[in-house]
Amino acid sequence: MTFGAGAQIATHITLLRYYPESLNRCIIYNRSLNVRVEKLAESLRRDFPSVTFICRQTPDDIHGVGDDVDSLQSDLESADIICTATSSTKALFPSSFVRSGTHLNLVGSYTLQMMEVETSLIHRAGLLMVDSRSACMLEAGELVAAGLRPEDMREIGELVGTDSEVPPPDTSGDRVTIFKSVGLGIQDVVIAKFVVDLAERKGIGCNLNSYDNCYP
Repeated sequence: MTFGAGAQIATHITLLRYYPESLNRCIIYNRSLNVRVEKLAESLRRDFPSVTFICRQTPDDIHGVGDDVDSLQSDLESADIICTATSSTKALFPSSFVRSGTHLNLVGSYTLQMMEVETSLIHRAGLLMVDSRSACMLEAGELVAAGLRPEDMREIGELVGTDSEVPPPDTSGDRVTIFKSVGLGIQDVVIAKFVVDLAERKGIGCNLNSYDNCYP
């Protein structure tokens, strides 16, 4: 289940290819059912013909009553994975709609004014992973609002590609697992180097000699 219909969401959904048998339905929520949502759904249906894609409009009042709120609650309660990639400044859904054991990827908000989920949902995390503790303490609105400390978070690098023993997440009660990313400058550098190396191998583009000296 996703919130948003931009490039970040499209990239996250492509991870479906690694779970060909376990994920068979994806619901895309967006503030409006516009052309971008339709094009995204068309592309995904073409790339993943065995997956059912459903597009819905996010209710204006997520704490209200009505069929749209009922559908939102039902969809969230049945979701195994929730991905959010929006610039929202308020929670996209009530924490109570998310069942225990759900995993959430929160990759939209990147300022203290932005917030995609309620503080109460952050406090339900049996495992909270981040791309960078220091960056999230400065930019992740949800985490700062929840009063979290750096020691409450685990950097993804500590859990992936290391030989260190990682304790299992706390799955008791109504716990969930969360990955929160605000983006890192080093990622941009790595991607830029990849593009430059690819251009050099393909013999395209041109070098600008002494480019660094063009600007004071």
